[in-house]
Amino acid sequence: RFTGNDLPENRDLKRPSGYMVRRIFDGTIYVSVIFGGITVIALGFINRAWVFLPMIVIGLYGLLYAATSGLTVGPMILAGGYAMVFFGAIFGWVTSPKKSQLTTEQNANG
Repeated sequence: RFTGNDLPENRDLKRPSGYMVRRIFDGTIYVSVIFGGITVIALGFINRAWVFLPMIVIGLYGLLYAATSGLTVGPMILAGGYAMVFFGAIFGWVTSPKKSQLTTEQNANG
């Protein structure tokens, strides 16, 4: 389907405008899910605010993807999941210790 070979045989159908753009969005949503999993694993090892930034981008991208998918049950569930990723990443970014706080704590313990 991603390569455009999903037409019925013996039919001359015209593809709507933006067909390949939509297929590219379909493909990159899978990449964002894989990259999100890698980022979650990285969050377990690195407690820095910048690690939350890819999660914020992934959450925004997923919300935009779900918003353009239509009003059916699947995109609504998708939007809810990506909204949790987005708002959770913002919450984590705001509450994570900043670099100046970490160096102060290291000097105090030090």
